[in-house]
Amino acid sequence: MSAAQALLQMGDLDAAQVELRFAITLLARAVLLRANSYPLSRPELAQQLDGLGVTSLALLMRRLGDPEPMREHELINALALGCEMLSSLSASVGDPAEREPLGPVDSRPYTFRDGTPADDRRDRRGNP
Repeated sequence: MSAAQALLQMGDLDAAQVELRFAITLLARAVLLRANSYPLSRPELAQQLDGLGVTSLALLMRRLGDPEPMREHELINALALGCEMLSSLSASVGDPAEREPLGPVDSRPYTFRDGTPADDRRDRRGNP
């Protein structure tokens, strides 16, 4: 987020949008993993976030995927939302006794889109 903010302050809106897309994508993946949902490809993340009820981040993912460049005020708002969500997510990391729960955690194992369980010993094709 800091790279996007620095580029935005320099006035390089195109580069700021690229950095913001990168940072928000990582944030979206972190939110999904925190909810025990295996992140899919970038174009599919918005739908997954909608399924978790994280609509503001889903909308932002869709807008960042739009080929039309974002305006400066959109980038500023997107950066603020990203920083706020990152701060909230970061607050949940650390000593479990000191953090507040984000809500119920899904205890089901990670699965791929086709329902195959994600196993840390094999990839999707079954290779060790």
